[in-house]
Amino acid sequence: MTQFDLKAKMREAAERIKKEKELEAQRDLEDYQNLLKSGKWKIFIGLMVFCAIMSILVGVDSLAATSKEKVPYEKVEFYSGNMRVNGSYYLPQTGQLGDFQENSFFFKQTLIFKEPKFLCWHREEWQADDNAPKKYVQECTVKRISIFEWFPFLSIGLLVPLFVVLFKRPQPLFKFSRYLCWLIVYPGSLLLFFHLIT
Repeated sequence: MTQFDLKAKMREAAERIKKEKELEAQRDLEDYQNLLKSGKWKIFIGLMVFCAIMSILVGVDSLAATSKEKVPYEKVEFYSGNMRVNGSYYLPQTGQLGDFQENSFFFKQTLIFKEPKFLCWHREEWQADDNAPKKYVQECTVKRISIFEWFPFLSIGLLVPLFVVLFKRPQPLFKFSRYLCWLIVYPGSLLLFFHLIT
C-alpha cells in the first residue's frame, strides 16, 4: 500500500464521517421541525401558559398585602416551642410567646388563594416599671412548609417552560429541558394548583 492510497482512504473516511454528520444534523432538524408541528408541542405550550400564570399568581400572592382572619385560642395547640393551627405548624422564635394574649391570635392570609401566610398574636412587652401603662407588641411567625418559604425559587421554577419555549433550538439542551418540564415542572405545578385551591 502506497502513501497515496493511504491518503485517499483517509480522505474517503473523512468525507464519509462528514456526510454522516450532515445526515444526522438533517434528521435532528427534521425531528425538531416535526415536534414543533405536533400536538405534543401544543400541549407543552398550553401547560407553559398555565405555569406562567401560576408563577405570576404565586408571586403576587406572596408579595401583596394580606387580609386578617381571627383564630380562636382553642384551635391553637402548643408542642415544645411549636404551634399547630388547623393541622399546620408555625415555629415562633424564643421569647415571642412570653405573656401572649389568649384572644389575640389571627391569621394573615393571602388575597388570591386565601392561604394562611402568618400566624400573629399580641404579647405584653416587658417593662422595668410595674406601674407603667402596659404596652402590647404584635408577633408573627411564618407557616412551616408553605409556598412562602420557597417564594422566589418556586416562581422561577414555574417559569422554566417559558424559557424552554423562548430559547428553543435543535440542541440536546432543548431536549433535556423539555423532558425536565414533562417530568418535574408540570406535575409539580398541578400539585401546587390543587393544593392551593383545596
